[in-house]
Amino acid sequence: MSYKEVEEAGVSLPVLDAHCRYLKSARYDDSITIETGVAELRRASVRFAYRVRRDEDGVVLAEGSTEHCFLGRDGRPARPPHALVTVLERAPRAATPRAC
Repeated sequence: MSYKEVEEAGVSLPVLDAHCRYLKSARYDDSITIETGVAELRRASVRFAYRVRRDEDGVVLAEGSTEHCFLGRDGRPARPPHALVTVLERAPRAATPRAC
């Protein structure tokens, strides 16, 4: 489900909180993978956890999280549409990083 589809359903997901813990350096030519998953899904918010790995050796370079609230068109907290809840419930799960 694209973010455009989420907004067309009448909901936006502004960021309430963001954390990042940098563990190792990446270099300009490093190829990286960003892993993400749902750490917590509540009635009016969702927290995603992230891990950044260097492809060459699998070393974790950074980990973090973001928390988003669901807002309706009126700018007030809202429950997300059923289709979005279904997507988030089926999404990979992730533990919130230690630093968050």
